[in-house]
Amino acid sequence: MVGSGVGARKGILFKNAQSLETSGKCNVVALDKTGTITEGKPSVTDVLPLDKTQENKLLQIAYTLENGSAHPLALAIKDYAIKNNITALGISQFAEKAGFGVSGIIDGKSCVGCSVAAAKENGMVVSSITTLIEKIANEGKTPLLFIEDNILFGVI
Repeated sequence: MVGSGVGARKGILFKNAQSLETSGKCNVVALDKTGTITEGKPSVTDVLPLDKTQENKLLQIAYTLENGSAHPLALAIKDYAIKNNITALGISQFAEKAGFGVSGIIDGKSCVGCSVAAAKENGMVVSSITTLIEKIANEGKTPLLFIEDNILFGVI
């Protein structure tokens, strides 16, 4: 428990005593490049609209949806949007569902921001981007899907 206190003072948190004990037996520690471990918060690494000309629109939809959420991935998208001078759009019927994501009506269109698992569960993943999603996941990143009127719009 002393180790846990020392770690906490240096910004290292352990989920439980077993995690601390296991870490003492490690020979190698691999850190991610998105900042989740190294900085304690995730960050946006890729903005991939399916229509390459619609990057700003994807960011606007994502920012508008995630603006009402306190989830760490939502905060990363909000920070990225603010740094890139993206403005939020008007939204109605905003909803956040644990384990699913966020949804709302933007410019009269039903918009959703969710994980790949949530999209698959709700029949919203287009098989044509499966390779892209797998590539992103294999790089250690967390792809978030943004859907407008049941059509996949892009991935962040």
